[in-house]
Amino acid sequence: MEKADYVKSYRDKELRQYVLAYLLACIASLGVNTQVSGGKVESFSSITELVSASVFVGAICILSMIFNELWTEGAKTKLAYGRLASDTVFSDIANGKYRGQGFDCDEADEVYIHLIGVSEDKQTAEWNKMLRNCKDAERGNVFDSQRSQLMTRDIFLSTVSLLIMTIAVILALSVSYQDFFIVWKNFWIPFAYLITMLIVTRIAAKNRAKRLVALVIKNDVQDRQSRTKK
Repeated sequence: MEKADYVKSYRDKELRQYVLAYLLACIASLGVNTQVSGGKVESFSSITELVSASVFVGAICILSMIFNELWTEGAKTKLAYGRLASDTVFSDIANGKYRGQGFDCDEADEVYIHLIGVSEDKQTAEWNKMLRNCKDAERGNVFDSQRSQLMTRDIFLSTVSLLIMTIAVILALSVSYQDFFIVWKNFWIPFAYLITMLIVTRIAAKNRAKRLVALVIKNDVQDRQSRTKK
């Protein structure tokens, strides 16, 4: 498998599994509530409603994969990170925020002193050059780290998409059944799950992004040390 394909392979694996897990959680929640509230007399009606709601949930999961492709890179960055960790990486190194990341911050501070305080675009552009050098050198740890960074970012964005469409379905079903309480009773568990995952995945996405930035800097510093010794 090509390295570029490996980095994006999470889309067909972890990302789809995450969406599938949400689908199963919704169906399980709907099934439990149908079993609890459905009597023999109303069993056909309950099963019909369960199938109808399950179809809505299935549509949510399919549409979320499509919806993810509509996010622009700027929107993805804003939602997942606020701003890129690479925007202030050299300024952060100077401020000691990357200590304990496996490289000598004092030495890195001297190496990148000309980049401290420059614009965020300039810092990101310089860091991207280092990332490209790491890829050209086929640094396996960088490919693994970038895959994790993109995966956590897209899982977070999938959570946002699922949450938006779940709210839309709750409102639509509430209007259809003219009873918000019944719909909410069936969907509060998936809704709470998404809210929890929204928080968890955003934290994970920001941490993974910072780890990738630090790893690229670490490799660049080590490469400079190796060239100096020669």
